[in-house]
Amino acid sequence: MRTIDCLEEENRALKKQVETLLKELDRVMSRVQALSQENTMLHEKVKDLEDKLSRNHKNSSNSSFPPSRDLHTVKKNQSLRNKSTRKPEGQPKHKGSTLQQSDFPTSIESYYPPSTCQCGNTLNQEDASLLCKRQVFDIPPVLEQICTEHRLYENRCSCGQLHKGSMPSNIKAPVQYGSHLRSLIVSLYVEHYIPLNRIGSLVEEITSFKIGDGTITNILNKAQEVMTPLYESLRESISKSSVVGSDETGCKINGGKGWMWVWQNHEVTFITANKSRGYKVVVENFKKGFINATLVSDCYASQLKTPAKHYQLCLAHLQRELIYIKQQTNNSWAEDILNIFYKAMKLKRESANNQYPLATSRFLVRNLD
Repeated sequence: MRTIDCLEEENRALKKQVETLLKELDRVMSRVQALSQENTMLHEKVKDLEDKLSRNHKNSSNSSFPPSRDLHTVKKNQSLRNKSTRKPEGQPKHKGSTLQQSDFPTSIESYYPPSTCQCGNTLNQEDASLLCKRQVFDIPPVLEQICTEHRLYENRCSCGQLHKGSMPSNIKAPVQYGSHLRSLIVSLYVEHYIPLNRIGSLVEEITSFKIGDGTITNILNKAQEVMTPLYESLRESISKSSVVGSDETGCKINGGKGWMWVWQNHEVTFITANKSRGYKVVVENFKKGFINATLVSDCYASQLKTPAKHYQLCLAHLQRELIYIKQQTNNSWAEDILNIFYKAMKLKRESANNQYPLATSRFLVRNLD
């Protein structure tokens, strides 16, 4: 009897434990179901926000933001230009250019047939007729070094007076590099943006000259001294212009972040590098600003702070802002203004020397109205 009582007691305890576990399971399942519904709702909300961001978020294609600030990848084909109807090939009436054979080849390689025929007869090269000629244009594997020795002489007259020849003023050292090689180094560094530490290896490959970084630096510094007056004349030309365009963009200066500043008119461009993007760079280069000019720039504060007679926002930035308005509101006004911009740019390209005839001016006024 005691055994049965124990079993019944144990059975009641187990039933009670099972009931407790079932209730706990119901609570867990309810919680899992609630979390699952919340997760589904959040997924839908995230997708909806991503769709809105991709449609309406400002990025480098519809605002002044640089590409580095794009939160999402900008869709391709976001160019500000209208789609062209032209095929991607040579256009009608386009005068193409191709490599032409030279009448004075540097060398000639001749290829004659065998001197003996299969029948046993001898074939003379003098009797051979030209079948065709083909030319290959190339460069020598290494440019030949040219070393010009300059010798200065003196001569003494019978009267005792000593006479000396005159050496060119640019020949000052016992051994030095010539102007052509120095011009190549300056061109590689300034015009082609090749880093200083790579110029030496490139020059050695094409000329066999071994030039150290120190020598290259001296050549560039000397070129800077010679070109400084011309550089300053560019600054002076821009400061007197009636229209000036300005912009700045990021760059690397000695491995750190810097900025390339540019100012230009219809004739010249003035560029300077600076570690700052602040207004002080404008003051350092153009203290008085452009009080007699219309300054064309983006909406960057340092640009708009520059003293100027008039201000004109960059057309490309205005286009991007209009594209953003169109994306957000689907407003026909933005589309109409964009079309006016496109027509104006087309007229500018088609007008000779940017001189607009009276009919063109009236056309623009009618469109603006």
